[in-house]
This record gives sequence, C-alpha cells and structure tokens, in this order.
Amino acid sequence: MSIEVIEVVVPGAIKVIEIGQVGGGTGPQGPPGADGADSTVPGPEGPPGPEGPPGADGADSTVPGPEGPQGPQGVPGSDAVGNQPSSGTGIVVGEPSGGFVPISIDATVVTLADTQTLTNKTFLGADGSSSLPAFSFTSQPTLGIYRLSNNHLGFVTSTGLQVTINSGGIILADGNDIQFGGVAGGRIGSGATEKLGFWGATPVVRPSGVAVSAAGIHAALVSIGLIAA
Repeated sequence: MSIEVIEVVVPGAIKVIEIGQVGGGTGPQGPPGADGADSTVPGPEGPPGPEGPPGADGADSTVPGPEGPQGPQGVPGSDAVGNQPSSGTGIVVGEPSGGFVPISIDATVVTLADTQTLTNKTFLGADGSSSLPAFSFTSQPTLGIYRLSNNHLGFVTSTGLQVTINSGGIILADGNDIQFGGVAGGRIGSGATEKLGFWGATPVVRPSGVAVSAAGIHAALVSIGLIAA
C-alpha cells in the first residue's frame, strides 16, 4: 500500500493538505510457478575432497617384470701362453704360473701339458687309426694306441702297426721280434709252475723227471710243442 500526499493551495484560502491511500492493499500470494526444465550445462567443479585411506595390498603378480638393461662388458682375460692349438682353430684352457697351457683342444687333438694329469676321470676318445692313433704324444703324434675293432687294441709307431692285443692274446706284427738284453738277458717264464706251450700245444708246467734217453727227451719236447710227435 502506498500513501499519496497532495497539497492544494487556493489563493486567499487556507492550505489544505490531502492525504489519501493510493491503490488497494497487497493481494494474496499467487501459486508457485512450474518447475523449470533440467539444465544440461554442468555447474562449476567443486573443491577436491579429503584424501581417502590407502587400499589393501594387491596379490603377488605371476607376470615377470620387464628385463633390465644389459650390463657393461667384462674386462677381457689375458691370453694363455702359447695359446695356439696344434693345428687349425681350437681352444686352450688355463695359464698356470709356469707359463704352459694345461690343455688345448682343436678339431682333432686334445693335448695335456707335461705336468697335467687326469685323476679318477674317464677319458673317452675316437677309435683312431694306424696313421693317427687316438692316444698319442705332442712330439710324435704317429706314436700311440688306437682301437682296431671290438676288443682289439693296436700299438703303432711312425712305421705302422707293431703289436695288437685282443681277447686271445698279444700278437706281434709280421716280421717283428722278441728281443732280450745282452747283459742280464731275459726269460720266457720265471717260475717252474708256469705253463708254456709252443705252436698251439696245450701249455704245461716244465717237464720234470725226464728219462735221459731218446724216447724220454722226445716225449718231453712233444709235450710242450717244440717238436711234433
């Protein structure tokens, strides 16, 4: 409600002031307006909330992590003394203080130094041959031992096969001799109870009690195979 003041002045009369009410009073409250449509414009971002508590430990992973970078190259070792194999290319092992190579290996030969030994070891090699035995020597590789065949071992020199050993015995190469020293000499058999036989005769102990007669001597010689019956 508003109040309006009107001042009326009439010449030669009393001033009259009229006070009147303009308009009616406040009307009753109108009904609420309808809800506005949902806005699609996001409001401003609020301040960050407080930090939450730490999470529980995860299970152990079975996936390996990435491979690490390669390490630096090591310092090269010193060359072994005399590290060249006997022929071609190969490897050498060790450099003792004495200045020799304990072992060298190339395509065909394994070489041990003079003072090196194989203790309680099994050394396996190729069969070899009469010209290149499986077990030989650095100063003379044609001298040594090789395998001829099953249970048959051969001993060779630079001139070829000299002696073989098999399950039947020791065999000299054709043309070879059994030689004895010229000072003390040597023996075939060193005891009376050892058995000997010649030219395929069954070995027997040394004949004893032989009759000193042609028949007795003949029988003793026949018994050891020195003559035929």
